[in-house]
Amino acid sequence: MTLRNSPRMSSRRQYNMPPTEDTQEALLDATPREALLPWAALACLGAANAAEAVEVLCASYLLKGLKGAPARAAVSSGVYAGMLIGGVGGGLLGDAKGRARSICLAMLLAFVGGVGAALSGSVGAMACWRVVAGAGVGGATPPLFALASELSNGPARGRGVAFVASHWMLGSLFAAILAKATLPADIEVDFASYGGVWRRYAFICALPSLGVAVLFGFRRNLDRGSSSRSAPAMDFPPPERRLLAIMACTFFGLYFGYYGLSTWIAVLVDSAGIGDAYTVAIYYALATLPGNVVGFLLIDRIGRRRLLAGAMGLSACFGVLLVVTLSIAPDSIRSTLAVAAALLVNASTTAGFAALDALAAESFSTKRKATAVGLLCAVGRVASIGAQVVNASLSKSPPLLVAVTASLMALGAASVFALPPPEVVEEAAVDNPLV
Repeated sequence: MTLRNSPRMSSRRQYNMPPTEDTQEALLDATPREALLPWAALACLGAANAAEAVEVLCASYLLKGLKGAPARAAVSSGVYAGMLIGGVGGGLLGDAKGRARSICLAMLLAFVGGVGAALSGSVGAMACWRVVAGAGVGGATPPLFALASELSNGPARGRGVAFVASHWMLGSLFAAILAKATLPADIEVDFASYGGVWRRYAFICALPSLGVAVLFGFRRNLDRGSSSRSAPAMDFPPPERRLLAIMACTFFGLYFGYYGLSTWIAVLVDSAGIGDAYTVAIYYALATLPGNVVGFLLIDRIGRRRLLAGAMGLSACFGVLLVVTLSIAPDSIRSTLAVAAALLVNASTTAGFAALDALAAESFSTKRKATAVGLLCAVGRVASIGAQVVNASLSKSPPLLVAVTASLMALGAASVFALPPPEVVEEAAVDNPLV
């Protein structure tokens, strides 16, 4: 059984059109070993996504130890600035030189940046090394999800991409549990000392990126047939340009909301006085589990667009609930309700990401796939950087911070309804057949 399918089938699957007779026959004829191969490959991609989560989120647990909003904003936004640069470069490289090779190089760069951040002697140095780490993490994302889409089987393509996306939860849990186990509640990031516990934490968080780089250094065979190996194409046809513009709004809203809250959850909990920051962060990471399950079960059943719009709409509603709770809820129930609302925001956002990743990876022709995902991720990184700056200025006013986040999530949900009709996207997706 082939691990790839025709572009026309790709677009058919993305809108839940029934598989063709040929696809059904191929699935029925597959041996158990052949059936497992795509999932084994997807597990490797999931490991890369988990390593990305560790490197992106580890700094959030160090923000409390930094003094002043400017220092916090510089460190928290550094990784997203790097991801902005890396996303575009990784997309271009993934289309030109192969997905697996690009992932290997990108994660190696993320490791170097993570180690550099752990050894930093000042806020400025840490912010710069976080840019390097972000460039690596951002460079891995476009080829990662492009390859996930290409390796997924027949009608299970959506579940395959959702499976890869679900590994983000493992990375976020690793970073949160490690912080709980190693970092003190009153952490102070002391750059003058090279024996601080925060340095060991940052160094350990860099190791998963190295492991993934080594893994993909030996798994270049995953690239067979996945890339044209020609120079990446930027000549998007009009239907794809329209799709890029609309999906950019969706990426902006979802990335602003998710990365804004995820990065600042420890500071937000501390400012609002609603519990132990590290414990809440672990619960917050665990909340992605139901979101992943819902995304996995529904993505091929109700469609990418419905799941995406519904998940983002729910995130905005739960964000409003969180605002109301933080503003007027009685002290006796305030902490419980606030934590519950935050968990619901994260769960629904996670389901939205599964749909967004699948839709982005499936809507463009093969020779432009990673490039398109890279450009959309770049827009998301701009939103992520904006969220760090906004949240740094609003960190002393948790209700207002969450209100801004909910508004952007609502904007992203509304933009989904402006996507072109499925048949328009289908025609754009088949203009360059897989070779």
